Amino acid sequence: MKTGTYILAASLLAASLLALSLALMQSQGRAKDHRILPQDYNDELLKRILHLDHVGPEKAKIEREKIAEGFVSQGDEAIPKLEKYLGHKQWRVRYFAVTVLGHIKGVKSTHLLLRAVHESQQNAIQVAAMRGLQGRPLETDDLVRLLTHENREVETMALESLENIEIDETLLSVLSKQLSGPDWRIRCQVARIVGRHKEIPAKVKVALVLPALKEETRNSRGAALLPGSYANESEFIKVQYHFSLEAMGEPAIPFLREARLTAEGELAERISIVLGYLGDQSAYGALVKILTDEENS
Repeated sequence: MKTGTYILAASLLAASLLALSLALMQSQGRAKDHRILPQDYNDELLKRILHLDHVGPEKAKIEREKIAEGFVSQGDEAIPKLEKYLGHKQWRVRYFAVTVLGHIKGVKSTHLLLRAVHESQQNAIQVAAMRGLQGRPLETDDLVRLLTHENREVETMALESLENIEIDETLLSVLSKQLSGPDWRIRCQVARIVGRHKEIPAKVKVALVLPALKEETRNSRGAALLPGSYANESEFIKVQYHFSLEAMGEPAIPFLREARLTAEGELAERISIVLGYLGDQSAYGALVKILTDEENS
């Protein structure tokens, strides 16, 4: 009986040791796979990229820049490998590829960056791809897709890229929809861009921004009429539209005068303030009345 007990205990101990050994082997295997996947064994550069997490942040930064410079120096010749990296299992490899592609100019890299924006599910990669696209000539269809992207950061960066390019009818239509969209931050950004844009005719600018201001003032009375202070979100939005109209400059005066003829309430007052800012003497009488009313209220 005693001998049987010893045999049973020895068997249990052996089984436990075997299980522990297998667990350690699996753990080591997983750790190894986390660093280098089987398909990466023959790619020395990729192994270096995957190992960067284990060398410290400063050393990793220097090493990453060296690898990136090597790719950039190859130009289009590096694109096939970078395209392969875009489909890699590890997100940091995909992020590295997008970052490098942003420094390689040309149609091929632009196409891959656009693909990364639309196919990636990770915000960091989408934003990195958008940074790489800044300043590149894009087709109208590509711009429309970026301007209507579900990621607001992508949409915001796409709007920034419009400031120094010619805006055609298709893009104007998108901007018009954004000015009536649900996101007030996007509406304010669009208004700022339209107001400052040098290529959009003044008549079109006024036609875009004034309806948005009218909608914002509908059924409400702002707590502060003169720009520079605001009491709530709606007032902030109206001030941004106000600044947009001022940024349009003197070419907008005749179109603002025409709009004031049929405007009422706060909208009419704000148009008068903008005209006064732009130096239109026809608005001075209305400005005196506004200031008098403010003092008596």
